[in-house]
Amino acid sequence: MNDWQEILNLVVYERGKEEKRSENPLIKIATEYLYNILICLKRDFETGKIPIPEEMKNITEKINDNNLKSLQAKCAVLGVSDIGYQVEVIRKAKGLFEYIDIKDYISSASFYKRHKIKKYNLKRLHRIVCENIFQSMGNSYEYGTSLWVGMEVDVENETEVPWNEVKGRRNIKLEIISTDILDYDGYIFDALKDDSSVIKESIKEIYRPFTVEYYIDQENMSKKQSAFLQQMHQEKGWYQAALTDRTTVVNGEEFIIFDGVFVHSASPVEYEGKKLVIRDRRVDCDALDKINSTYNMNKVNCTSDANIQRELHNLFDGVDFQTTRVYKVGNGNCIYNYGKKGNKEKRFFMILALICMCI
Repeated sequence: MNDWQEILNLVVYERGKEEKRSENPLIKIATEYLYNILICLKRDFETGKIPIPEEMKNITEKINDNNLKSLQAKCAVLGVSDIGYQVEVIRKAKGLFEYIDIKDYISSASFYKRHKIKKYNLKRLHRIVCENIFQSMGNSYEYGTSLWVGMEVDVENETEVPWNEVKGRRNIKLEIISTDILDYDGYIFDALKDDSSVIKESIKEIYRPFTVEYYIDQENMSKKQSAFLQQMHQEKGWYQAALTDRTTVVNGEEFIIFDGVFVHSASPVEYEGKKLVIRDRRVDCDALDKINSTYNMNKVNCTSDANIQRELHNLFDGVDFQTTRVYKVGNGNCIYNYGKKGNKEKRFFMILALICMCI
């Protein structure tokens, strides 16, 4: 199956509420991409670049019927996204996409070259969604949108504020969530849980964990900033925040402002020097319920570090390692090991990668 056919299935068979399509970033991008392909195909029909197959003429007439034109006009008057209209056009044109000669033409390199269209695949869709989310987050203060920041708590040492060493300096790590992240992850998780979904396998193909974090250098913090982070850690709460490029104090004393690095990745990892503006205000109940329900860790079975160490010891005890190869795989390494335990050969792969969910 070609890339565009997989994207077509995603758009046609997605079963979410029609009015929610324009709010779903994945479906929105996929729909706009397919609609652009269809418009280019119609242009080729009209200019005679390729003839319209006789049996396909009735389908092209459906694409231009008055009902669809009325729907488009209604969307324009109401100021509603064209996504609903575009989906209906794509559904009407489904027969065109299934016709063998047209299918071969759309799949050819010449089609994309002629119309200067960049080819997308499922993984590319996911990456575009993430890039758009990261861009919106990076200047959320200027956009007037809110983020939520919190601090990960080590269940084995809850009294200590967690920190990471980056280039020899101690940095406190904060987790960041936005409404866009919640909506997107919520859609993905719901689709993966739906065993009857036609697009479940496509969603598995698309989704990859992504990283969204903020690092604060401990050496450059004031007493007020340190006290606030200690409070955040003790309360295990989420606070309203925003990111900005501004170098001056923002809006007076109702904010606590940190200098640090905004780190995000859908591969590769990007580091942006940003100021983090935190309101001394907890998130409201609705936002907190949405965060907790989307990332319900009670449904995730986690083992302790001690259990992992014990299993690794049992696995490697007595093995005489003879060969190790390290392969670079994006944001990490895949390590191949070969050895012997007595007369038996032992081979295994170990993946060390920067793979984190947004919380």
